[in-house]
Amino acid sequence: MLTWQSDDEYEIVGNGWTRAEPLAVRRPRAVGPAVVIGEAVITTGTRTDAARLQSTIAARSDEIADCLRRVIQPGTILKFVGQWRFTVTAVGKVTALQTPEFGLGGDFRSCVQGIARSLTFPRGPATSFMVPVMFDSQALDGPKPRPVAPSSGNSAEVPWTPFAVLGGNPTGVEGIARATEAAVRSRQDAIEQCFVDAKPHGRTGSARTLIELSSAGEVFSVRTGGLGERRVEQCIEEALGNLEVLSPVARPAEIACDVSRGDAEPWLVSPDGGYEIVTIDARQVRSQELSLVVDGTAPDPLPPATAALLVVDPAAKGGLITLAIEWVANIENAIIALAGDAPSPRYLAMARTAAFEPGFLRDADVVIPMLRVSGQKLTACRGGTARSVPLHDPAATSALVAKLANACKAPTCASTLVVALDPDAIAQDLVEVMGTARLHGFERVLIGAELDCRPPR
Repeated sequence: MLTWQSDDEYEIVGNGWTRAEPLAVRRPRAVGPAVVIGEAVITTGTRTDAARLQSTIAARSDEIADCLRRVIQPGTILKFVGQWRFTVTAVGKVTALQTPEFGLGGDFRSCVQGIARSLTFPRGPATSFMVPVMFDSQALDGPKPRPVAPSSGNSAEVPWTPFAVLGGNPTGVEGIARATEAAVRSRQDAIEQCFVDAKPHGRTGSARTLIELSSAGEVFSVRTGGLGERRVEQCIEEALGNLEVLSPVARPAEIACDVSRGDAEPWLVSPDGGYEIVTIDARQVRSQELSLVVDGTAPDPLPPATAALLVVDPAAKGGLITLAIEWVANIENAIIALAGDAPSPRYLAMARTAAFEPGFLRDADVVIPMLRVSGQKLTACRGGTARSVPLHDPAATSALVAKLANACKAPTCASTLVVALDPDAIAQDLVEVMGTARLHGFERVLIGAELDCRPPR
């Protein structure tokens, strides 16, 4: 079963999706999408039929594509996306129209506007709406190469992390995410087949896919993880590797899409996913044939790598976990996961490394939410003040983290929760702490930072 944000076009039935009242959308005659009409967004008015507004425009996509064919030479490489804005009366007539100036001359603009103004939309309350329209000149001459081929999966060869590797939060990211969701839905059958073909223990679970997009909506990489079975994750990557995303904003982004089949479950990390594996048990820290000498001094960092997976035994103490985090300081991304009976460990959090040094840790104007875990206490810190409760009192710890989350709703508060470990902290206790943090809205958790915090009151 796929789980997404609510969408009126689909409903969940049993373990699969069924489409409710599908709306036909015409495709251009040319090879590939010469013109693609994106999802309409109603900006004023009480209409609820955005999909019908979109399909009305899409029905004329062949004619709109002809406007482009008339003004460019064969073989011209041209791709652009622009927002069209309509104001429509109750009887469906267009009274106002805005289309962007693409620099293709007055003939092209007059052509597309003539088609747009002649549209007759379904009757309903007067409304204004916008819709992204993508022109792709390469599709007029034949199929175009894609950055990610269907069979190549994760072309970037970057191991999975549950959060984007790109920095920043681009303007218009919500629109890009909605467009990506629509594209992913078109591959639901292929994604479902990935689960069907899995081994029995891998036919349910939760996954997160990170899709890296160019400013033109091209898919550069797909990274899937969380199921703990690499074969299924690769299948999902391949199913999504050649998506055509109609991005309403011309800027790059990395979008997270969550997929689950059956009940939602904690993420499992596939050890064979390309990570440098570091194991931490109750007595030692190891990486392949290397054992870390625990003598009270800072270890020499392991060689630089893209990603590490720190597999922690439930009985491991905070002192060894902190030492292991220092050992992978030169690795760009490090995941901390708890070992168990299954071959794939359970995701806990990301680890702070020298390469992954969030800017907010150096920004004096940002208030940093922090938890400190010891063998007996959980301490919450924010803005230099601290409060502590017994670690093994679920009601007290939940109330403490909830209070921290409520106090962190101010814009100056960092969205990432930082967790410090005392030497006597026990790895098994982190499962409950991480779950409580996410329950109260802290999805991004970083373990291993040392921040100043006043003594508990």
